[in-house]
Amino acid sequence: GGTAVIGIFRTYASNGILAPIDLLLIRVLQGLALGGEYGGAAVYVAEHVPDERRGFYTSFIQITATLGLFLSLAVILIVQGTMTPEQFAGKTEGIAGWRIPFLLSIFLVGISLYIRLRMKESPIFQHIKTAGMTSANPLIEAFTKWANLKVVLISLFGATAGQGVVWYTGQFYAL
Repeated sequence: GGTAVIGIFRTYASNGILAPIDLLLIRVLQGLALGGEYGGAAVYVAEHVPDERRGFYTSFIQITATLGLFLSLAVILIVQGTMTPEQFAGKTEGIAGWRIPFLLSIFLVGISLYIRLRMKESPIFQHIKTAGMTSANPLIEAFTKWANLKVVLISLFGATAGQGVVWYTGQFYAL
């Protein structure tokens, strides 16, 4: 949704200093949304696949960011190819071409919402829930008990930070 909103944002010429501030805020929200969805997707997939194929199936989640980058570049090139540079930049009448890829993301939101509304809880979560093993306050338990917090910190700084550096370096170097 945040991506589509970028397609309708007012420019600096019409909104002044609020335009880049708004853009920064929506990009932060996009990052938070991606971070929240990413972990949930990994867990959801991991809980639905056979134990001996878990790594293989969850590896496809890693591909989605890179695939999305390439697909977005393809959409941009297609849109650019259908108009003049002035139309793409918004220097002519009508909608600026650079906005079109952002607005097209509305269709992706619709597809993802359709899929999300039809998802069922995983068999593993159903089992944990029926056994009464779910947590009433997972955030409090994760961050106030040292044994749990230690696992969170090791995961965050030991595994995730290194993976993030490698991924972002590869992505930006490719660009």
